[in-house]
Amino acid sequence: MCAQKSSPRPFASNRVNPHERNEIIYWCRKFGCSEMELKNAVMAVGTAEESVRRFLAGKKTGREAVPSKGPENRNP
Repeated sequence: MCAQKSSPRPFASNRVNPHERNEIIYWCRKFGCSEMELKNAVMAVGTAEESVRRFLAGKKTGREAVPSKGPENRNP
């Protein structure tokens, strides 16, 4: 039998899984963030790659990225 290599890519390419070590490493490298920043982003906006990317980008620019889910998130 051949030894299985761990995949350098996540199982679901559009979802961040903060519970699998190899995926944490992948997403941290992709987003240029720490493990703690990644886990905080997932807790704040969920596991969708685009949402996590936007949240982390907002943190780097000093602006909090707020998910736009409806009129309650819009400024008057």
